[in-house]
Amino acid sequence: MRQLRLKGQGVSSGIALGRVFILERKEITPVKISIADAEIEDEVRRFHDALAKSRDQLVALKERVRKEVGEEHSYIFDAQILILQDDILIQPTIEKIRGEKINVEWALQEVRHHLESLFRDIDDAYIADRGTDVGDAIGRVQINLGHQQVETMEGLDENIVLVARDLTPSQAVQIEKNRVLGFAIDTSSRTSHAIILARSLKIPAVIGLHDFYFKVRHNDRVLVDGTEGEVVLNPSPTLVREYLFKKQKYEDFQKELIRCALLPAVTLDGVSVLVQANVEAVSDIPLLSQSGAEGIGLFRTEYLMLCSAHCDPSEEEQYEAYSAVVRGVAPYTAIIRTADLGGDKLGDPGSHVRENNPILGLRAVRLCLKRKDFFKRQIRALLRAGTHGDLRIMVPMISGVGEVRQVKQIFQECSEELKSEGTHFNDAIPLGIMIEVPSAVTVADLLAQEVDFFSIGTNDLIQHTLAIDRDNDAISYLYEPMHPAILRSLREVLRAAANAGIPVSLCGEAAADPLFALIMLGLGLREFSMNPAFIPVIKRVIRSVRAEDLNDIAVQALLRPTAQEVEEYLLEKLVTRFPEAMMSMPGGFKGDV
Repeated sequence: MRQLRLKGQGVSSGIALGRVFILERKEITPVKISIADAEIEDEVRRFHDALAKSRDQLVALKERVRKEVGEEHSYIFDAQILILQDDILIQPTIEKIRGEKINVEWALQEVRHHLESLFRDIDDAYIADRGTDVGDAIGRVQINLGHQQVETMEGLDENIVLVARDLTPSQAVQIEKNRVLGFAIDTSSRTSHAIILARSLKIPAVIGLHDFYFKVRHNDRVLVDGTEGEVVLNPSPTLVREYLFKKQKYEDFQKELIRCALLPAVTLDGVSVLVQANVEAVSDIPLLSQSGAEGIGLFRTEYLMLCSAHCDPSEEEQYEAYSAVVRGVAPYTAIIRTADLGGDKLGDPGSHVRENNPILGLRAVRLCLKRKDFFKRQIRALLRAGTHGDLRIMVPMISGVGEVRQVKQIFQECSEELKSEGTHFNDAIPLGIMIEVPSAVTVADLLAQEVDFFSIGTNDLIQHTLAIDRDNDAISYLYEPMHPAILRSLREVLRAAANAGIPVSLCGEAAADPLFALIMLGLGLREFSMNPAFIPVIKRVIRSVRAEDLNDIAVQALLRPTAQEVEEYLLEKLVTRFPEAMMSMPGGFKGDV
């Protein structure tokens, strides 16, 4: 049969070879049915019964994951359990049933679409991916109502590679590891809980294959390279032999990574580097210990906001959540970012006006300064939670000193209120800002005089500096972290912070790129924060280089005029000086195929 080779995105490393099993899904769209007054409460009871049954099933799934995978991964279903208990789902569904006199299936479907859109519109991939949890949880309720998402999982056998359009956490957990060797998924995201679970099970996975699902048949032979992000349909015997050799090298490398994860991140010449984790939910914290993270460099509060009614949780709800974060990560530091939401999520009075470019609109600190009531609830909760451990507060999307001073004034107001109320709080919590817009880079020296630390958000900084929407396929190739403009901007931020004597962390996706991490190390950066899954690789790279030599390499790299030339120069020098570090680069340990 004809060999077909496709490139996707590798999200769970390793190599698998097996027969195709197609995960078939049917979407049964609910029908809108009008109901009589006498039927309304019966419909509400049906809803509550389906919720209860769904919660019981999720608790059972969580327990299964705890037993088969480990305690640290069972948290994945906590989010779904909480969603099914939250008024953000229950209240509007019941209101629709009673107010519109319609069946629960239709009411629930409308609420689902609304909730999924809240997450989908968030300009943060990690938070946006949590919309999958919402859909998965509500889909389960629809199943228990007798509708929606009929899934075929029967017929799994050994040596199977699962091919699907998408994969939910509920589907992933039902799959027995000894029967499924790999995943080939058309859509999905590397930060979805289903993929996180695949990584924890050490099942190779490739996503972003577009229409592979429609090109295969049951029992086709397929090879999945989750490290390179490649899928080969009907591979030749020669190619299979090459990949089996590669697979052995990968497994040897994984053993080394496990060892490195728990070692300190110290260069060969004795320079210590702090490697922390990006986290979005309290339930993520158990993952940190096995990844080797030394605290939380970015805790996103948007997930908490989006999972509450009107995206506006009470001060007490927030206090409990932030306290759990601080206590859970002790004795390490927890840096919590204030809300990075748009006005439409808070039902802002001006949100009915469509913003032509929301990414540059009313969001993050701009929204918080406009909605002081919302912002003060969060600040008060954070000041109170700061009594439980080493908490630091970080504000996103700062563009100048004026905004920082307004934020500090609100902090002062909150402190005075708590003091007058006799409420216990910490009035000495360090305040930092994210450097993610070009104006903040330009006045970094002035900003450094106002705050206690910087955190560089490369995702937005690269987009804003290069005027690139990385989600636009037509121009995404121009999204270049190694662009000289980006590297020079970061050098200026590091200089400004050093002159003011404040620390700087890098918390964008680029922090997990070994090559980018090394040039930043050469420029003087000593703190990184990233998805926990990538920490072992970055630690291994750091432990394989000399910081002093990297400084010389970085200085010369910044003289190169294009991103391609910067990268080529870095690779040339690193291959010569640090061959061990190069083994951790994409493609480094795998050998040529």
